[in-house]
Amino acid sequence: MLCPYALDRRWLRDRADTPWYPTMRLFRQDRPQAWERVPARMSDELARLAGGERELLLPAPLAR
Repeated sequence: MLCPYALDRRWLRDRADTPWYPTMRLFRQDRPQAWERVPARMSDELARLAGGERELLLPAPLAR
């Protein structure tokens, strides 16, 4: 999911995952109006997935 820089309580802060949707990945802007790097990060992760890194499909481990 593409997320703007503005904080949205549903997606928490400083995370690329969400506890509500364990297999969802969040691709957030680094600063307001800065979308340039967001699609690049998404593309990199999709390329890794296509290259066989299937663990990207698994939910992130729970923090203890």
